[in-house]
Amino acid sequence: MSKVDERIPILTTHYGDEALSTILIRAMKTPSTANVAGKLHNEQIQLWLDAGKSPSNVFQYLALDKAGDKLLETMQFATRLTNVDDFNSKNSRISRVSVMEYYHGDVKVATMLFEAKKIPSTAKLAAKLQDEQINRWLYAKISPGDVFKLLSLSKAGEKLFDHPQFMKWVSYVDDLNTANPDKKST
Repeated sequence: MSKVDERIPILTTHYGDEALSTILIRAMKTPSTANVAGKLHNEQIQLWLDAGKSPSNVFQYLALDKAGDKLLETMQFATRLTNVDDFNSKNSRISRVSVMEYYHGDVKVATMLFEAKKIPSTAKLAAKLQDEQINRWLYAKISPGDVFKLLSLSKAGEKLFDHPQFMKWVSYVDDLNTANPDKKST
């Protein structure tokens, strides 16, 4: 192991995975340390991948399980998505949304994604993740009634047809019917 390769293991031994990640992410926000911290953070993630750490572990190390409604806005989230893609290229496929749902639940993730679509900086990512979530629901054959609730449409009242998630739900029901023609839902 070269001296460069020893940096992260030494720092991890002293601080632990999660604390070191937090320190590096903070340092990445400071112009004078951003470059070095970014390189070290990339090394840390590569070390996690080489060690076979799962995206769920990385989710915790990056403290994304504590990010709440601001999950998609956090700088670490982009890193976490890269980790899932890297993990998937070396192992069996895992859904980015499945890790989010593990920590926050279907309803909370659906709500976070809906809200994140309203923010220009997260709208594109939120739309992709929402599509991924809906595909997971299709695969799991979640009932249209449950998806109606998950998309918060049960709270829309008289403005149901104006609700931005309504067409997503209609599309879900259509896709579910196409995938299961013998069990059509209306």
